[in-house]
Amino acid sequence: MGKDKQLQRSYLSPVRYDESGTMVHDLAKVMPGTTLITGHWLETNWRPGLRLIDVNGNTLNHWDVNIEEIWPESPHTDFTQNSKNVNWNNVHGSYLYPNGDVVFNINGLSLIRMNSCGEVLWKLPFRTHHSFDVDAEGDLWVPAVNWVEEGNERAEAFPGLEVPFREDTILEVSPSGEVLREIGFLESIYNGGYLRYLWQYGIPRLDIMHVNDVEILGEELADQFPLFEGGDILVSSRRLNLVAVMGPTGDIKWISVGDFTQQHDPDFEADGWITIFDNQRDLPNPDSDIGASMIKSVNPATGETKDIYPRDGESQFYTSVGGKHQKRANGNRLITEALAGRVFEVTSRVETVWEWISEPFDEKDVPEVFEGTRYDVDAEQVSTWQCSGPP
Repeated sequence: MGKDKQLQRSYLSPVRYDESGTMVHDLAKVMPGTTLITGHWLETNWRPGLRLIDVNGNTLNHWDVNIEEIWPESPHTDFTQNSKNVNWNNVHGSYLYPNGDVVFNINGLSLIRMNSCGEVLWKLPFRTHHSFDVDAEGDLWVPAVNWVEEGNERAEAFPGLEVPFREDTILEVSPSGEVLREIGFLESIYNGGYLRYLWQYGIPRLDIMHVNDVEILGEELADQFPLFEGGDILVSSRRLNLVAVMGPTGDIKWISVGDFTQQHDPDFEADGWITIFDNQRDLPNPDSDIGASMIKSVNPATGETKDIYPRDGESQFYTSVGGKHQKRANGNRLITEALAGRVFEVTSRVETVWEWISEPFDEKDVPEVFEGTRYDVDAEQVSTWQCSGPP
């Protein structure tokens, strides 16, 4: 592909930092483990893929994603059918299994499982996208979308919407790639009496909700959330500035609108709080960097909110889209500053102790990085991985 104009148009942003690579600022305070990063990589002519790196930035394993080989023909027949099975698309959402298998989304095209040698074990012909979760039984909960076009009987379920539009749903998928359940999130908004949120920005068109994350409430945390039960589903809608919790049948139990701006990655955390990557997007000028993103928390039972990072006003970071955060056992937090191509780790006292920044595409632009996740595996464990068969 080389330095493809499509990549320049789609997944590049202006260089924000002078450095690139791995910087260890305080090794004693870094939470041990390896970091799985999704991005575009020079070694494969800027195609998307995943890299597992140690604390010093050494690549322990990699999974290269040649989208045009995986899907030479689009599995979809809607009017956008050939827009995603191209090598300048991105990997968004990932999960690493202990045996070295990975599951990831080719954004808006398909969910894929690969073994540690990069061989495709299965591919799901649904328009899955963004970040997903894996529950205690190993099932994956993944955002998906159906295009509703002229003549589609699904349009009748959503009066007031003009076709074509995206119907946001959530899939429960087994580890072997079987779809076990599909829950209509747009349908839940309609049935739950929350239509006012659809119209608050005018008549919605096309990408009405833009769901960008799903998370399941595990039994180990359920007692700390008095409004919810284990198995409830946390959903983020970027377009509506909305975070909601619903039951497995789609009934909405709690909703928060307007406390965050085009947010990403809500997580259930200890003591009954939901912590969210608040993008604070500069809506009048999305290309400016005058804003600052934040990690914030909300308590669903009390309505309280609090700032998690930054708290001192000095360590600002910003990404108008994308963004992830991961709380670690020692209180540290791993943060993905997507448009800056940066993943960094801060302590509970907001000290930056580790960071990794993508190699620039050229002197002006850097590839966006949508996800960095720390795993409790080390180089010795990685060395024992062997190519697995079908799960």
